[in-house]
Amino acid sequence: HASYAIGNIGTWDSAANVSGCEACHGAPYRKHGNVEASVAGVPDFARCKTCHFDDRAGGHTAWQYMVDEPFNWATGAAETADYSYTANVMNVTHMSHAMEFPYPMSASNCATCHEGKLNQILADEQFTVETCKSCHAVQGLDAWPKTYDAAGDEILDSRGRSVPGKYYQAHRAPALEYLWTADGVEGFHDTTLDCTVCHKPAVDGGVAQAFNELHTGYDVRISDPSGQRYADLFTVSIDQVTMSNNLLTINFSSSDPTILPEVLVSLYGWDSKHFIVASHTRDGSDLCPSSRGDGCRMEWAPGDTSPLFTEDSASVAGNWMVTLDLAAYQPTAFLTDDIPAMILNGDVKMAEITVTPELTLGGVDLGLNAVTQTFELGTSLLVSDYFKAANAIVDTNKCNTCHDQLAVTFHGGSGRGGDIVACKNCHVTTNPGSHLEMASRSIESYVHAIHSFQPFDLDDVVADNDPVELKRTAMHKEHTFPNFTITNCEGCHIAGTYNVPDQSKSMPGVLSASWAIADRNIGTVAETVTGPASRACGGCHRADMINADLAGDLASFNAHTKAFGTLEDNDAGDLTLYGIIDKIMSMFE
Repeated sequence: HASYAIGNIGTWDSAANVSGCEACHGAPYRKHGNVEASVAGVPDFARCKTCHFDDRAGGHTAWQYMVDEPFNWATGAAETADYSYTANVMNVTHMSHAMEFPYPMSASNCATCHEGKLNQILADEQFTVETCKSCHAVQGLDAWPKTYDAAGDEILDSRGRSVPGKYYQAHRAPALEYLWTADGVEGFHDTTLDCTVCHKPAVDGGVAQAFNELHTGYDVRISDPSGQRYADLFTVSIDQVTMSNNLLTINFSSSDPTILPEVLVSLYGWDSKHFIVASHTRDGSDLCPSSRGDGCRMEWAPGDTSPLFTEDSASVAGNWMVTLDLAAYQPTAFLTDDIPAMILNGDVKMAEITVTPELTLGGVDLGLNAVTQTFELGTSLLVSDYFKAANAIVDTNKCNTCHDQLAVTFHGGSGRGGDIVACKNCHVTTNPGSHLEMASRSIESYVHAIHSFQPFDLDDVVADNDPVELKRTAMHKEHTFPNFTITNCEGCHIAGTYNVPDQSKSMPGVLSASWAIADRNIGTVAETVTGPASRACGGCHRADMINADLAGDLASFNAHTKAFGTLEDNDAGDLTLYGIIDKIMSMFE
């Protein structure tokens, strides 16, 4: 473009890497469907700059508007601030990813796109209002992580917790005015100032943090300022597992004694990859009362008191030993046999032992990796690669190319990353989706529906009738998997592992009922019991039909899965669910 002088095409170098785009979007990366960011003979992104030159006026002011004034944006009110911007590559990339799209990691993780070039983008001269506004809203009206009264004091609820703004979204970069208020410097900050007057190294006369001190270039929950991942620095291991007379003893340790671990024990049904008794499922006793039920779970953390677990006297922080009494787990209304009987009759053959570590450093909950170990109950042998590692169907590394560290952005920084098997302790086929209609809580149903952008709690959104949440939800449904098609199964899966599931290896499960939502074509769909193909494949297909309100297509799809598989209405006591599981899985004993 004539008005943009790129300089010497042989020496010009972008501060970003096309490989960063390709990590989520696939290779070769073609923006707009036909514009390749990497072209032989010219530097990365040079072709992008033929349109996104440095004096082109931006035309998507809604990017800033939606995060700066959510209510006005949703109701069509006039903009009250100047949202003009230059449509250079930095602005259009930062604004679209940090403001419009549901970016799956923190936008503060600059290294995703700028690996090896952080010194360029975090240099003092880059600390400008344009750079800051490319990710941060300025006002963030009613969308602050915390709120403050007229005296500048933080507003807390009755339990002493911070009260966020009504339209706060956890994954958005916080507004600049919030950051200034939280730091007590709002009285002398605004967007007309030159940030570098104060924000520079002390040796250069700086009186405030330099750009590379405010931003390390990495997500502070995942990596230290040098880029070293906390999941590699702080680890846990399962060192020994033994069993005698239904007593399962687990020795586990950590690289740092300040790590707080939790042990989870789940039991696989038959020879399948799913749990018939999951660690998170409460038993039939009344010995562990809580606000969510009275039963006990096969989950233990140091300091817990549970009738199922006994900590050994030799157990110390950093080297723990705990014993689970499998016979103490009480039958339930739907699991009428105790665990020893289930082992004896072959319903349960394998246990999965998981240790999830938690650690807070400098007030930040770190994203750490869980570890898992499969244990054969009948032989007391450790089992390698049971539906994982060499026999996995999902490559966790593929997940982390977009999420950076699994579970950080959707489980609050807890130590549940590293192994999809750990997710299954909660995400079981035997529970309906609590936030997703016509879905199972099983990991494949949840992940497929979420990546097809089926919204959470749609019934609550509609009932609340808040214009911001309604518009956010409508926009959310329009998004697509970052490979530009959900049919790119290998975005997550290992090649050849995404065909219709084998029913001998996958238990049936339950799908939640539809929600009662007025003025839509989809009517009442009961809670149903279905097979693994309907559950896994349907996670994507049903989500698309629900988002588009295609009642006829949904009914046809359900009829197809019923005709060629299993689709039966469940009962309130789950007797249908467990009856079908027992009948189908017993065929493969």
